[in-house]
Amino acid sequence: MATALRIGVIGLSHDHVWDHLGDLTTSENVVFVGAAEKDEQLRAKLEHEYSSRTWAHWNEMLEAVELDAVFVYASNREGAEASVVAADRGLHVMIEKPMAATFAGAQAMLASASRAGTALMVNWPFAWWPQMQQALAAVKA
Repeated sequence: MATALRIGVIGLSHDHVWDHLGDLTTSENVVFVGAAEKDEQLRAKLEHEYSSRTWAHWNEMLEAVELDAVFVYASNREGAEASVVAADRGLHVMIEKPMAATFAGAQAMLASASRAGTALMVNWPFAWWPQMQQALAAVKA
């Protein structure tokens, strides 16, 4: 088996993060390092439910631990900035929709991932729908 990816979560304010934490904490392909979130109650919830390490700001987490990738579930306003900083550090980024609050933010995210040669993925649920997968397979065929 390949080495497990060390993943940190930036932000716990987007509700979808709670749907994915179970997979992150139990996957044999992932080492869930912890999460950064400014809201003390959300940090406490994560610590209680997953016995995970937390930080009050994503910069603290990025400085404290070695990561391969981050999942960004921060506010729409903060997500683009966090994604740029993470990509500039050579980390792969998966961000929950929307990609950014502004077009300039989205452009900055694409530019940083391109410069760093890292992956940038926007978790848009349509991509996972069986109908969409079938349509994509039909187009490829």
